[in-house]
Amino acid sequence: MNTPLPNSMKRDPGRGSAYLSFLRKRCRDFFFFCLLLGVYVAFITLTGIGCPIRFSTGISCPGCGMSRAVLLMLSGHFQAAFRMHPLVYAVLPAGVWLFFGPEQTAGLRRFKKGIITVLVVLLLAVYAWRIYYHDPLLSIDPSLGRVLQWFYLN
Repeated sequence: MNTPLPNSMKRDPGRGSAYLSFLRKRCRDFFFFCLLLGVYVAFITLTGIGCPIRFSTGISCPGCGMSRAVLLMLSGHFQAAFRMHPLVYAVLPAGVWLFFGPEQTAGLRRFKKGIITVLVVLLLAVYAWRIYYHDPLLSIDPSLGRVLQWFYLN
């Protein structure tokens, strides 16, 4: 029994199927994401700046430690990853799903916005908790920031 394909999956004689077009777009997006990530890693490696926000303001951002936590998690050090940033187990899978998830529909866009809102609220709550309990990974010293130093020099 043949069931009709939904409009998003019907063949387009000029470019192939809509699904292949969708995959091409995702591959292109992933390529540019990897390119930007590579430029960022090259920048911080060559300049010695660990975090651009902390370097310029002297204040650690809410995501401070997330990159190190992801690297620790990918190398199998799960407890150390959690200590580095407790939300690594929520942010990494959510980020992958948001980036590589299914096609956009109105309901899915609302759901993704909700997921992003929850993650931002969680990041800010964990940031406040880490500041309150004096997490040694965080530093809040604006006098170390290049922006404030630049204002004092001029």
